Amino acid sequence: MNREKDASSVKSLVLRAVPAAFLTGIAILLLRGLVNPLPSISFRQIQPLLADNRSAFAPLGEEFRAFSEVCPSAACSFIMDYPFHPYGKTVEQLYTAQSVLAPTLLNPQPLEPAALVYTSGSGIADKRLSETGYEAVTWLAPGKGLARRRP
Repeated sequence: MNREKDASSVKSLVLRAVPAAFLTGIAILLLRGLVNPLPSISFRQIQPLLADNRSAFAPLGEEFRAFSEVCPSAACSFIMDYPFHPYGKTVEQLYTAQSVLAPTLLNPQPLEPAALVYTSGSGIADKRLSETGYEAVTWLAPGKGLARRRP
């Protein structure tokens, strides 16, 4: 009987201690938030956004707008610094370029007669063009331009 009484007293103690510990933890978190609040955004930082100042924020894919003038309307290959890999570093560039040049289908594999070259420099562009069998037609910037398949 003594054991049953001890077991029931331990059980009732645990049932009281768990909610007390939980509430104490919540109180500590709330007090900690009052001492170290999250930094607020200053009005100076948010003012261009509220004023609809479009020059302060570059739209996604702005670097590919120049290609829309000279890119063929049919499908073309997209040549990057490295060969295409679905989990590679440059896959986001391909998807951004595709969203900007929407009617033109960009193929990451070098299979099309025309290619859009978007590399980080002219040396890498020359290397990638020779690897893929293309020759440069027009350069818009160092490492960026249009190419066609070599005859």
